[in-house]
Amino acid sequence: MKGILNKVANIHSASVDEVTTEISRAMMISFNNPDPKVREAWSHIAPDGEIPDVEQFIEYISNYVKKKIS
Repeated sequence: MKGILNKVANIHSASVDEVTTEISRAMMISFNNPDPKVREAWSHIAPDGEIPDVEQFIEYISNYVKKKIS
């Protein structure tokens, strides 16, 4: 997972901490979105109602995309 974060950091001339912070911020905004479609998506990402950490989120999204394209 650190490899992915390092690549994103390098592409954007940022540190891994900055990338992680920005992803966390975006996740929090999305997690608190009242739109029913967004809430439905989060019910699959975080069925326990707890926002995952960045690494868990990336892993979930990565697996989701892999399933969709295979």
